Amino acid sequence: EGTDPEPQRAAQAGAFLLFLPAIALIVVGFVVIGGGALVPGLLLAALGFVALLVVSSIYSAMTTYARAMIYRYTVGQPVPGMSEALLAGAFSPKRR
Repeated sequence: EGTDPEPQRAAQAGAFLLFLPAIALIVVGFVVIGGGALVPGLLLAALGFVALLVVSSIYSAMTTYARAMIYRYTVGQPVPGMSEALLAGAFSPKRR
């Protein structure tokens, strides 16, 4: 048995979409700086970096939690707050 790579790709694409607003703030900040407005540009870029850190921390915590729940499911421990059917879908036979 193995894991299906499709949900992993979808999760990576979703993570990228979560980071887009923070990246956009950083880019807009640098564009504003390039236009001559130093203070507003620095504020936008700093806000973007802080948003990037916050989103990154939340995403990391969620990923760690999900992996812990999958581990608990595979070793037969109780999985509080999650449907076993959802976790069973994380595994599928390898395609040959």
